[in-house]
Amino acid sequence: MNGKSVMPAGLQGKKILVLNDDETLCPRVQIQVDTLAGRAAEVTVVRWVRGSNPGPPLKDGVAIDVRVPGATGTAKIIFALPRLYRAVYRAVASFGFDLIIVGQLALLPLALWLGRQKRAAVIYDAREFWALDYSRHFGPLAPKVRGGLEALENWLVARVAAVFCINSQEGFLLRRYKQYNPHSAVLHNFPQLKVDRELEKDFRPQLIKTNGRYVAFVGASFKAREGAWEILEALEQVRNRNLEVDFLLIGAGNPGKPDRDPLGKIIQARPYIISLPFLPYDAMMAYLSFVKVGLALFHPQEGRYPLIGLGNSRKLFTYMQAGIPVIVSRHPAAARIVEETGCGLVVNEDSPLEIAQAIAYLMENPESAREMGLRGRAALEKKYNWKVEEPKFLEGVYRSLGLPVPAI
Repeated sequence: MNGKSVMPAGLQGKKILVLNDDETLCPRVQIQVDTLAGRAAEVTVVRWVRGSNPGPPLKDGVAIDVRVPGATGTAKIIFALPRLYRAVYRAVASFGFDLIIVGQLALLPLALWLGRQKRAAVIYDAREFWALDYSRHFGPLAPKVRGGLEALENWLVARVAAVFCINSQEGFLLRRYKQYNPHSAVLHNFPQLKVDRELEKDFRPQLIKTNGRYVAFVGASFKAREGAWEILEALEQVRNRNLEVDFLLIGAGNPGKPDRDPLGKIIQARPYIISLPFLPYDAMMAYLSFVKVGLALFHPQEGRYPLIGLGNSRKLFTYMQAGIPVIVSRHPAAARIVEETGCGLVVNEDSPLEIAQAIAYLMENPESAREMGLRGRAALEKKYNWKVEEPKFLEGVYRSLGLPVPAI
């Protein structure tokens, strides 16, 4: 893939299957579905539903929910895969597809097998560091498990039509994939510029004080070993300075069971913390319209920390899209964006005092904070948005379908 611009045409009537590993679509997958459906492709999304709650309605495309109980975030996922494969095959047996897009390593063998059965091309969108993520559940055996999973992934990657991946430090992930598949490209986690304002079903304004001063953290990684303690301590320090700030925690739900987890107990005991579950991206943006400061504090104890490159952190770009200033850690990729754009402040993620001082500064200097937010929004509109990434995605789709890539 060479990154040429492509015309938004040529996919009318093409049948595309998206295999999703959850009942909800992460923003990256949702954008891809919207892009394909917007070009008249017929998109079917198979969603793996692990619990009792059904998946939410799709904005675009047709959803097929496959209900197979399976552990989330543990190695036990492997025991659910045989049942999942059978269930997915039964769900799509009568359908024909031209292209299959899969974003998770555990589902990639199924996608390739279905591709052979349906005579459909397969695109692998490796949206996480899957080999690392899976291997972390194996304790002291993690290095060997990671090596084995990378070898398996390499073998599978060589058999797909195209590969997308997230960025990584010095591009090591892309380099590995390119050794086995020349049609590989980085697809950054940049958001769409347009937000759907029909949010009533997911946005609950009664939770928000219209005159409140909110600090927000979005994402599922609010964990004790990944900087949560430092953030909570910083918020206490800010409030001890007689600054009435509230904390909006979006996407983590209840980070721990209050009866056993000290972190969960603290969150439950502090009335100024509003903890919300995963939300559709547009609904999350409605909450962020009331937020004064966004936190993107990558922590060195998090296993991915040394691997992350430009364009991985969706939360950073989410704050920029919302036009609010951001406080980031010293991680080189995140700090570089903030320093180049002037959209926020860089702090020592291990120092509650530095975090508290940054929050207090932005609360006490609203004009400076507003200017940072505006600079972030301007940078997103110019550089860090899906419009920039879309040509790469469409080129991969066209090539995988055997269609000539139109040039503008």
